[in-house]
Amino acid sequence: MPKIISNTIQLHVVKIIDDEILHLALKRSMKKKPYPGIWQVITGTIEENETALQTALREINEEIGIKPIRMWTIPGLASYFNTKQDTLGFSPVFGALVDNNSEVKLSEEHDTFEWLPLDQANKLIIMPSQQQFAKVFEDTILKSADLSLFEITGI
Repeated sequence: MPKIISNTIQLHVVKIIDDEILHLALKRSMKKKPYPGIWQVITGTIEENETALQTALREINEEIGIKPIRMWTIPGLASYFNTKQDTLGFSPVFGALVDNNSEVKLSEEHDTFEWLPLDQANKLIIMPSQQQFAKVFEDTILKSADLSLFEITGI
């Protein structure tokens, strides 16, 4: 029977320019496993004694060197199955808004990045859960009349 784990996070990063929501898509280095060369959002493993939110904040700093100006919990959990470890994984999902003038400073994990509208970002990003939650983030939170819905305060 597969073991259930929850030790990773998924983080969607956007900036808004002239009312256009642009999603950050990151291309993994060919040297990084698993999934070398794929386009993705920020993901990361929760370290010992770290909360999921702390992981999201650490990962955004490590992977792109930017501090978010606002953050949200995106309703739902990303799920996946790992055949090698026979585990079912569930990941909390976050969304972050960064300042338009923020400069992305990529870690070794990624080769390049693009800021793209949702439809274009989701053509690059291949993981279905990342595509799904990018849309949920935009439609449910960013296009909501009340941006405080699901917002995380005090970050």
